[in-house]
Amino acid sequence: GTVFFGTNIPESQLSAPGTCSAGLGEARLYALSYLDASSTIDFNATGTLTTSDRYQKREGGGYPPTPVPVAVQIDGKTYEGAITGTQVLSPPSSVLEKRYRVYWNLELD
Repeated sequence: GTVFFGTNIPESQLSAPGTCSAGLGEARLYALSYLDASSTIDFNATGTLTTSDRYQKREGGGYPPTPVPVAVQIDGKTYEGAITGTQVLSPPSSVLEKRYRVYWNLELD
């Protein structure tokens, strides 16, 4: 139920108008519900999910490493998550092996 993706805000968008910069900008890693784009991971560790939990700033700027989904079995229990760089994220999810396809369709007259 969670979609992971990375974005970048260019340094020019973060600095004062009319100034130049050679910085890499701000790297963000998003973790959103695929149904309504709400937060699914408490990135700021407040105990509640808010709109500020929709993304996490990553150090270094540029683009964060692409999240790679993983599922491993340890002692008969299955764990699932996403790996991005050296970080492992464990989103809440439905029971494994029960996945549902969701199709997006645009109808034009």
